[in-house]
Amino acid sequence: MKLTRYDYRAQGFLFSDRTVAPLQMIGTKHVNYAFDPVGQRYVQHAGDFGMSTCQSMCSLTFDDTARGYTFRELLNEDRNPPPGKVRPSSPDDGYWFRVPDDSAWTDGRGRFVWMRGGDGEPMFYNAVLRRKFGSGDSNGTAAQIAAAKAAGWDIASKIYLWDEAAGGFDAIDGTGWTQDNGGIYWPNVWTAGSATSRNGAFDPTTGCLWRFYNFGSVALGCFDFVRKTVTIFNVSSWMSPETGRRIFMDGLMPTAGAVVEADGSRPLLCWNDRAAGRWRTYGEFSWEHKATWLDPRDGRLYVVSPGTGYLWAFETRGTRTKVDGWKLPFAPVGQRVPLVGCYPALNSRTAWPPVAYNGDVRMNSLLLPFLGGLLYLSCSHHDSGVSGEPHYALWRRLGDLGPWAVVSMPQEFAANTGAARDAYSIDNPELLLISQAYTDIETQLYRYFWRATA
Repeated sequence: MKLTRYDYRAQGFLFSDRTVAPLQMIGTKHVNYAFDPVGQRYVQHAGDFGMSTCQSMCSLTFDDTARGYTFRELLNEDRNPPPGKVRPSSPDDGYWFRVPDDSAWTDGRGRFVWMRGGDGEPMFYNAVLRRKFGSGDSNGTAAQIAAAKAAGWDIASKIYLWDEAAGGFDAIDGTGWTQDNGGIYWPNVWTAGSATSRNGAFDPTTGCLWRFYNFGSVALGCFDFVRKTVTIFNVSSWMSPETGRRIFMDGLMPTAGAVVEADGSRPLLCWNDRAAGRWRTYGEFSWEHKATWLDPRDGRLYVVSPGTGYLWAFETRGTRTKVDGWKLPFAPVGQRVPLVGCYPALNSRTAWPPVAYNGDVRMNSLLLPFLGGLLYLSCSHHDSGVSGEPHYALWRRLGDLGPWAVVSMPQEFAANTGAARDAYSIDNPELLLISQAYTDIETQLYRYFWRATA
């Protein structure tokens, strides 16, 4: 792996409606990038900028300038969309992706798509939009909300298609779609709160977008853009083929005195909740907004359990059954990532890698395809050093079931702000790594970002 460092100060990029550097691209978290192969650029949308959800958009191109890169503004913070278009208000974390030109979803080909996630914020959570419409708080008055909606700002839709030429978005609100719950109750995904999920993984081969939800029980939703259907799969429990246990997939921590133990050949996988009369493991993936990846070759959806370190594979093109709702095959694969997780029994302070225990393991990780394998980086499980960011990531070749290799990394970026150049290929040759934390350890300022290549 070759790591190239770029100095953000060399361009000093600022959005046209911002004047304070820490509120720009480097002082961010949850920022979303997707690569445009036509323009040879990374395109950004949404995230937290200076403690406010950001509606500005920019592109980043690595080029032959002396500084080696160029940021360009695409949309500023408060520009109203043109008639017939909308702009998502207060977009936070979620799923931002480009549909390949040969995707089965023909209407989406070449388009960038935004799927809301995690953002239960009201219309005026964004500070610039508050000023624009005169709101004194995040909620605003009924009249202020009506004015914002009339100007094209949208807080309700779940999916948006970006129209760069027009300077706005086309909203998909579920009109004309059907939802199949497999005969059991699941809420309507088009009206359910966005905070129930933060992630997504698009399969260009089938034209389906997959997303984990926590509706009080763990589910996996499939948005089929070809057929305009939503199918909800029940993934709230897993049947162990080795022990015959039904192990429930939730985010609960072991009770006092409980022991995290092996399930057959898999160590440190589950614990016995004797009060509830069931086995449990951490399989609540709805907040892993940048820690899911789908292989378009076979439809396998991968996600690392942030509580145990196991890589789970969901067979999205596998045989579907209908017993207690729709089911599809899934299972943990290979050895676990050696991380602390949310289970104290898994605390690996005394082992490599040296980590510190952190009680909340959610939404702090990246899972990216890179050079034939999956690269996993987590800033909560593997904290160390002055800035609190990780010195290393862990990588394993896809298909290898053995241990994960430790990869040395600079201590200058966080684990929820990266992107793969080719997000649909396990052989992806490049990663963009932009920090949410300060990147100059001595001065604690936002200065640097990184590019990882072969």
